[in-house]
Amino acid sequence: MGLGPPMGVSDGGPRPTLRAGLLMRALWRFLTSLKTTIGLFVILGVLLLLSVSIPTEQYLGPDAGAFAGSDLGHFLLETLGLGSLSTSPLFLACIGLFFLNLSAVILARAAVTLRRTRLRPPSEPTLRRLCEGKNSLSGTNSDGINSDNVLKILRGMGFPAVTAGDGVTWAVKHRTAPLGFLLFHLSFYFLCLGGVAIYTTRFVGVSALVEGQAFQGFNQILRAAPTLGPPNLSLVLNSVDAQFEQGQALHLGAVFQIEENGIPVERKSRINHPARSGASTILVNRAGIAPILWLQDKDGFTLDRVAVAAETLSGKGTEVELAEGTIRVLIKPVVDRMQFPDRSELQATPVEVEARDASGSVVFAGTVRVGHHIDLGEAVLVIPELRFWVGIYVVREYGGTLLIIGFLLGTIGLVWRLMLYRREVVVVWDGHSFAVAGRAEYFSHRFREELTTIRDLLERS
Repeated sequence: MGLGPPMGVSDGGPRPTLRAGLLMRALWRFLTSLKTTIGLFVILGVLLLLSVSIPTEQYLGPDAGAFAGSDLGHFLLETLGLGSLSTSPLFLACIGLFFLNLSAVILARAAVTLRRTRLRPPSEPTLRRLCEGKNSLSGTNSDGINSDNVLKILRGMGFPAVTAGDGVTWAVKHRTAPLGFLLFHLSFYFLCLGGVAIYTTRFVGVSALVEGQAFQGFNQILRAAPTLGPPNLSLVLNSVDAQFEQGQALHLGAVFQIEENGIPVERKSRINHPARSGASTILVNRAGIAPILWLQDKDGFTLDRVAVAAETLSGKGTEVELAEGTIRVLIKPVVDRMQFPDRSELQATPVEVEARDASGSVVFAGTVRVGHHIDLGEAVLVIPELRFWVGIYVVREYGGTLLIIGFLLGTIGLVWRLMLYRREVVVVWDGHSFAVAGRAEYFSHRFREELTTIRDLLERS
């Protein structure tokens, strides 16, 4: 029968607390390792590449359905979630691990980084290693070197200097440069917050407005925000400025009256310069002719009156119901027969109309002009005027400011860290000779030129 170790005597195996400590240290080394960061960047890059190369309906249309139905397609699109990368569990796990790695690196380096910004000489062993390094330059002391003279020369070269001992002066230039490391890493948090804000608040919708008409809602919502409803827009289309040639837009713009804080403000929108209303951008992306259809009875009383944003450039036409469906009117495109009119020609533009009664019988088919009356039997249809209409593409999102702050902090951090790089100089002298040494984080050739200049100034002092 086997016996365990005597009471109070270890069996040689690691204790649970020791094993936990070793595991935590191994985990900490993994999280703060540069290899971990590089590996995560590689994985994220591969995922982003896959997200734009895998056939999906978003990129290749309905023909991608065959791929989605295959075993490989199901694994990539459904299991890994690459059909929608931003919500893919694998992608979100990599992003979470990346920010865990980032936080660990900042925590591990923050104290050391802040200590390096102080104007305090390093320890004597460190100074000795500097003097024995490859950047050490020596010269002859002609009794002109003293502490005051060395401090004056170093400070004149832009190196804040302090006396580190008898015959030893230490100086450092751009000692706050290591803070650029923290600033650059902190910028990723702003970029992440901005990305999350944009994803959760981004709304995209389209609508059409006729001149003089107020916005009444979206015809189609292309993307609903997960956390917010549609934007509450208060705007009126004042005028349209459109120029087309052979069906292509040469110029497309519109003037809106937008209410901001209860005050109506005029805003212009062009193809490459959208109007803004709060967090929403209003882009004009199409235009056409809008006939005003006025349906009257035989006594001249109004049965219905609508402004129709008709298909003008192409298509099968635009159908609209009048008087609760008793009359159906089809307005056919005009550009198939003539050029898109400018404003001076608008009211003279002929409109091809086909009208049907409630039974579907055609009661009129032909071309009419502004002011003409169309006899429909029990009613009369009049087109009193033509207006322009525009299609608007509305995008509402928050988070852009956070992205800008993140990019600015990242840029400042890189410039601060790499261009205004930190470099140290130590000067050691006695009654016969002196030595100038130091270290620089980057651009060692240029730093050696600085050391040579300091040595020459000391020799001439």
